[in-house]
Amino acid sequence: MAVDEAGNKRPQGSEGPSSLSAIGELLRRTREAKGLALAQAQMDTKIRTKYLEALENGNDAGTPGEAYFKGFLRFYGNYLGLDGTALVARYKELKAAQGALPVNAADTAVAEPAKPPVPERPVPAPAGSLSRRESRQTIRRSGPRRFPYALAAAVLVVVVGLLGWAYARGHRAPASPGGQAGQTAGGGETGGGTGGPSGQTGQTGGGGSTSGTTETGTSGTTGGQAAPDFSKLVVQSTVVDKETTSYILNVSDLTIDVDTAERCWVRAEADGKLVFEEIIEAGHQMRWTAKSKFVIRFGNPGGVKLKVNGASVDTGPVEQSPRTYEFKVKG
Repeated sequence: MAVDEAGNKRPQGSEGPSSLSAIGELLRRTREAKGLALAQAQMDTKIRTKYLEALENGNDAGTPGEAYFKGFLRFYGNYLGLDGTALVARYKELKAAQGALPVNAADTAVAEPAKPPVPERPVPAPAGSLSRRESRQTIRRSGPRRFPYALAAAVLVVVVGLLGWAYARGHRAPASPGGQAGQTAGGGETGGGTGGPSGQTGQTGGGGSTSGTTETGTSGTTGGQAAPDFSKLVVQSTVVDKETTSYILNVSDLTIDVDTAERCWVRAEADGKLVFEEIIEAGHQMRWTAKSKFVIRFGNPGGVKLKVNGASVDTGPVEQSPRTYEFKVKG
């Protein structure tokens, strides 16, 4: 069996795996050696997890058919750094030995659905016998077809109206009678100006903080404490590699909050134990705690909001490569 530059074994003809289960074992061991989870392989290859499991079990019955199995096998093998074409050739040899597939059988198109059979043309009925049927079909066709277009137009009008209402509401900033600054609809910070006679500054609708100067020179705030600054918690930060950043924090323990704005694969370890590995849909919120160390990896870091002990951590822009963050309690 040949070996490539990365040290992965590549099956060649009769020198390949001796059975379908051996092919699956080779795929599984290669994936684990690269430190890849099935969830990550699914994201990268766009092959569903149940089909990847069928490949790693050597179970071609677990896919829609042999053509799909061969296509998945070739693509997945190349993804793992193996010779996908050689794996397919070895699969065909093993199936031929079982009498299930001729040795020189040509591969059929992969992942291409079979074309539906062409319906037979109906035999025409005698003249004059279709007039009533045709009239019923004409009524049936002309009536209902108008409904989807009317429904779509109504939905469009409602959506446009809601968007206009939301936009107008989000940009209202009425002045209050006591000399207060205008309210903001969002939860961000506003740089409020000088307060009125009562010395109050602007309020935010989303619970954020405002900064401004009153007539007495004091700094105005809204209810609730301001979120902590992550940079003030950091004792030391280290860029381990292009995908990993490590932080030592001046805290007694760790609380990690994740809020997904977009679909994202997440893997989390607390104090050396794997506590989570899954694809999280948008709008999902999760929290973990650790006593000394927490490691979290995002497949789409720009699509999440990450907080450590209540302090926001900048995860960068959307559509960037996966990133890993390590947080350690100062010893």
